[in-house]
Amino acid sequence: MMSDKLLPMLGLVFLVSLRQVSFAQSGDENEPNYRDQVQTMYVAYYGRPGDAGGLDYWASELEKVNGKLLGIIDAFGNSKEFQNRFGDLDDQELVNNLYRQMLGRDADSGGLNFYVTALREGRFTLATIALNVADGTQNLDEMIKANKLRAANAFTEAYVEAGAAYGEFQIDDAKLWLAEVDSTAASITAALDRLPGLLEMFSGGTPLEPEGNPAPENQHIWRGVDLSYVNELEDCGAVYRFEGNIAEPYRIFAAKGANLVRLRLWHNPGWTEYSTLADVTRSIRRARQHEMAVLLDFHYSDDWAHPGKQIIPAAWRTANTTEELAQRLHDYTYETLMVLNTRDLLPEYVQVGNEINTELLVTEELAEGAVINWE
Repeated sequence: MMSDKLLPMLGLVFLVSLRQVSFAQSGDENEPNYRDQVQTMYVAYYGRPGDAGGLDYWASELEKVNGKLLGIIDAFGNSKEFQNRFGDLDDQELVNNLYRQMLGRDADSGGLNFYVTALREGRFTLATIALNVADGTQNLDEMIKANKLRAANAFTEAYVEAGAAYGEFQIDDAKLWLAEVDSTAASITAALDRLPGLLEMFSGGTPLEPEGNPAPENQHIWRGVDLSYVNELEDCGAVYRFEGNIAEPYRIFAAKGANLVRLRLWHNPGWTEYSTLADVTRSIRRARQHEMAVLLDFHYSDDWAHPGKQIIPAAWRTANTTEELAQRLHDYTYETLMVLNTRDLLPEYVQVGNEINTELLVTEELAEGAVINWE
């Protein structure tokens, strides 16, 4: 998190240790390195390099408790940044995300079940789980952690020296840059080679500046883009680039003039975890971070809806009358929007159905080649 208690910036020291066995120490083995400990927690808990002010502040707090991370970890994890970026994930997604951020992989089933249970029972907080994951690495995982620490330290030093911005609008790009680092020396070399270009973009050297968004309230021309696939593609390892540099996709489109994001929503797609309410919530939040309006497209189906297929959601097939079906559609739409409204994520526009050239909400038998019954 970006601390609002920024201490005066001192000269930053580039601290690296590829062979670091415990993140509690580096450099002089008799002198604990509190900044490295805090930097590792930024990587594990937030998935990004720490900002210089935050590192200074939390290293100072850590020193006050004699280097015992447990003494500050819950305060470190209780931030607006965490709520904005991860607040809508469920317990299993939260724990698994820690593994992805720290180690670049999903949690093993045993560890996932253990930590999820401990989280739900109140024995651990998510922040203490992050601490345990980071402190319990071995073998290949230890090498990944050490490399990510090296890269994160290089990033923090470099952005300060370059005078580059590093705040809310740069965090996503920094996370993507750090996510490319793995256990190999080649990944470190590649990351450090890309770092000057990334910081140039942060400094405004690369032409990725806003070109006219968001639209004023009286502007009726929307430049839209459908970004429904972005979360899935990124989770599968895809990256987006601008002039060769990895960049946050929403930022790319927003900077180039897109001011409206279209997102599809399926009712209960048991075959995928994407285009669900949780996934859409995540996407709307990303759009908000880049001041883009949202058009939410209700497919009113568990799968793709298009002119040749408008299959009624399985959960609604028990409806006996058209009126009962209409009520379910109304309630689902209303409840979905109310959930988003409570999260301050209400979309500006709603699309009722998708490509409804044929009738809406029909049975599987009627879907293929169906025509509109205007009666």
